Amino acid sequence: MRFIKQHLWDILIWGLVGFFTVLYASLIFNINVTTDEIFTLKLLKTDIPGIISGTAADVHPPLYYFYAYIYELISPQNIRLQKIATIIPMTGTLIYVVTVVRKRIGDEATFFTLLFFTCVPCTMEYAVQIRMYSLAILCVTVCGASAYIAYSENRIRDWVFFVIGAVGAAYLHYFSFVAVCYEAGLLFLALIYDRFTGRKKDNRLLRWAISIIAMLILYAPWMPYFYRQVTSVRESYWIPPIDAQTIWGYFTWAFDAETFTGFVYVYIFMLVLVGLYGIYLLVKKKETGMIAAFAAMLIPTMTTVSGTLISLRKSPIFCGRYVIVAMMMLALYFGIIFGKLAGKGGVSRIIALVVTAFLLLSGAIQYKECFVQEYRGHYTAQTVEFFDKYLGENDYVVYNYEAMEFVYDYYFPADRLVYVKDFDLDSDYDHVWFLNTYNEWPITELDCMEHNLDMRYLGIYGVEGCAVQLFRIDHK
Repeated sequence: MRFIKQHLWDILIWGLVGFFTVLYASLIFNINVTTDEIFTLKLLKTDIPGIISGTAADVHPPLYYFYAYIYELISPQNIRLQKIATIIPMTGTLIYVVTVVRKRIGDEATFFTLLFFTCVPCTMEYAVQIRMYSLAILCVTVCGASAYIAYSENRIRDWVFFVIGAVGAAYLHYFSFVAVCYEAGLLFLALIYDRFTGRKKDNRLLRWAISIIAMLILYAPWMPYFYRQVTSVRESYWIPPIDAQTIWGYFTWAFDAETFTGFVYVYIFMLVLVGLYGIYLLVKKKETGMIAAFAAMLIPTMTTVSGTLISLRKSPIFCGRYVIVAMMMLALYFGIIFGKLAGKGGVSRIIALVVTAFLLLSGAIQYKECFVQEYRGHYTAQTVEFFDKYLGENDYVVYNYEAMEFVYDYYFPADRLVYVKDFDLDSDYDHVWFLNTYNEWPITELDCMEHNLDMRYLGIYGVEGCAVQLFRIDHK
């Protein structure tokens, strides 16, 4: 008991890191992948030049694909291994907060930062999604924290990590690029304020300038592709137009649960109250450390506002999930300020327990929804198992939902996958396996009579959340 009492915060903080890492790992034992993940897996089948050309033709930078390609070399097209590759930077972010940030913000703030980040409804899915988001979270967090530490302590190694985090984020996702630009900008404003008010006269502003030059040099090789991608986004891009409902969707995506709606209001209420308490500490108690907390909150806020304004002015390029890259910064805002309240004892301790219980409940619901999404929300496993068993060398897979071609092409041999309007029912084959999506071009009983075919319904199958009716068609 004495040991537990002496090391209680270590147990709680590291316990959160270990517990959520185990939860993340428990979600990888499946073969369900989204369309975006299929894009990743297809790209990894190529080589380094193929990855560069493939990403240059897409709308994302290439760094994540280089990272994932390392695991592809270890075990090609291994979905579980690729999911582990996304968990590593997610857990790495938690460890970074514990080992680096904790020294500057304290135990209570660290605990509530981790608790908020791991339990907020939007984060767990991206710990196992085969995309760049978890690695971008790590880079944005490292850049932001290093900016603050470099401002406070002015060590060369912190300026180096500031550069590494920023360049890594810029090479991962364009909205993590936006986030680190704001981090660099806020650091610049703080340094300018110190210089012109005479608070500090040192070489930090020069080191900031050198850091920015280093970032530009390191990012220069991708600049032509960056310009081409940013200027080529058209109105036909998949992101819907921005309106009031879309903006409210940013909040529900981040803070609400699908099965238990209403969490979003509690989260917004908590964040507003935390902000008011932070203003009280800053104005009345002169706790200047609150400035760092509000600066952290500004990163996801300004990233979202920027994406929204650009989308309104040009064409829609921002969706709610893109702000996930700065979610740890919002968690730091919450943790730093709420940690001050939780450490006061008395009624504040009761409030802290209630908030802890709410966050854990939110985390439990988040895990349940992710578990259903990974293991029970699709027909992928039974579909893959079926075709592994029954798809013959002289069979064809025919589909009628043209937009799913990209997805079907991942699961079925390209030379035996045909869109329904391009398939000759009178051609030579043993079986046709028809994937019928509702309200799309069907193969009807009249077609079967006209071409002397037998069509048998086999059940509901599907991949990537898209359910289909499966029919077997044979010559009579």
